[in-house]
Amino acid sequence: MSKNFFIALVIIFFTTLLAFIIHSISSDEAFFAKKETERKTESATETEVVTEEVEEQTEKKIPEGEKIYKLIKGEEGPIKGAVLNKTTSQVLYYQNRNFLLTDFKGQAKSSIGGYPFIDVRGIKWNSNRNKALIKEKTDYIVYDLNKNTIIKLAEKVEYADWYNNGTEDRLVYKTFNYETKERKIITADENGENEEDLVENLQYERIDFKIPKGGNKICYNRAPDANFEASLDCIDIKSKQTETLHKGVFAADYLWANNGNRLIVSYVNEQMGGNITISSMNSKGGEFRGLNFPTSVKKCVWSNDNRNIYCAMMVYAEKDVVLPNDWEANKYNSIDTFWKIDVETGKKRRLLESSEMIPVDAENLFLDDNEKFLFFTDRVDRSVYAIPLK
Repeated sequence: MSKNFFIALVIIFFTTLLAFIIHSISSDEAFFAKKETERKTESATETEVVTEEVEEQTEKKIPEGEKIYKLIKGEEGPIKGAVLNKTTSQVLYYQNRNFLLTDFKGQAKSSIGGYPFIDVRGIKWNSNRNKALIKEKTDYIVYDLNKNTIIKLAEKVEYADWYNNGTEDRLVYKTFNYETKERKIITADENGENEEDLVENLQYERIDFKIPKGGNKICYNRAPDANFEASLDCIDIKSKQTETLHKGVFAADYLWANNGNRLIVSYVNEQMGGNITISSMNSKGGEFRGLNFPTSVKKCVWSNDNRNIYCAMMVYAEKDVVLPNDWEANKYNSIDTFWKIDVETGKKRRLLESSEMIPVDAENLFLDDNEKFLFFTDRVDRSVYAIPLK
């Protein structure tokens, strides 16, 4: 009997212990389930807070009716070759080894091609925006967006650009012969074939091409430098006749109107000194009109009517700044204000008040076809900004 009693006690003990363990496990499961629920709730709450903060920041950056806003973020990678793609009425640009399109609010983005270029220094587009002339380090490469193919130009090419002869896009470039030390200006097909000499024994080591619309002539000038007196020289593509449209000032730089009938020039009057300013002239170099506006033509764009220009005024506080050299060399940054200028009358209208501005140093200005937006790249953060126009 005592044996049966002992067995009964053992059964009761283990039954009680098992019940306790099951209860504990259930309690623990309930506890951890509760904690997991609380954690998820807290996480969701935190996410909501973060989302609200992001939305709040976005609203601060691009509120309704904002006068200037960041269209493409340079923080996500250097932006090169931002330009209007007229076919789709979008902004076309290169970032993080991709060619991208975005709408004018920077919201709908899409990739239209990509290539693993290593060190893109600059991009110039043909008229149809389907081929890019890439400067990668010291090489020039033509990239076809439709075919995803590249053509590397000859090593002799030091500087290159597109021009349209009225029927097709071609290349014009400055070459250097390392054996003879001779520099030339040459035209060629977009693949670098069918070269034709335009200018031989070129004296300038660094030049910029300034090509008016029409395809009849190619103009060029010494790269802007306050050390040297400048000139704008043009050569007729067919006859090879040359002419000098403008000379007699220092550090001159030029920008043709869309129709090729006028151009603006930025310059300084004194060697290695004086204030930078812009003037306008006709296609023959006559009707020279001072616009009394301190900036470089690299901070301007012509309006669609070829009468007005939109420009960023160069504002700086540094002493002993040599313009445009120090700005070109990125030794200082301007803090710009934006204006619309009537080239014929000189009348100016400020686009943004001081309270509406943010600190930017603008370059590569362009407009949409309807002239509702002014776009530019900030040289500091490499972002692309937009200014809605009234």
